[in-house]
Amino acid sequence: MQETRNVAAEEPVCPGCGKPLTGRDRYEGQCAACREAEILAAAPPPEPPDARELEDIVCRACGASNAPGLDACAECGEPLAAGSHRAPLLRIALAAVLLAAAGAAAYFLWPRTPQGRPPTPLRGPTTP
Repeated sequence: MQETRNVAAEEPVCPGCGKPLTGRDRYEGQCAACREAEILAAAPPPEPPDARELEDIVCRACGASNAPGLDACAECGEPLAAGSHRAPLLRIALAAVLLAAAGAAAYFLWPRTPQGRPPTPLRGPTTP
């Protein structure tokens, strides 16, 4: 006699590694680890770094050779990238000028109270 199998009662397994599938893995048809390995295998290889990034940077002040990625010369401390250290100073100077201009405008345009004796209150009609 033939043996009957209940296919619905069998627990599905990952075709890649044989791990029992539960939850989303059951819906996807394979386990998360196998899906991740599949995605990583299909990803393009990382691009090699640009040749300019690998070259040493020569300091304009002292001529010393510096490793890429440094902001200042290892020998003399001068900035290596043009304008890299000046940009924050320019922002600070611009903010100071704008703040001074706003203060001057507020000083000259703000309404002032007259100096001297205080104003007298208005009087209504007097009755005899």
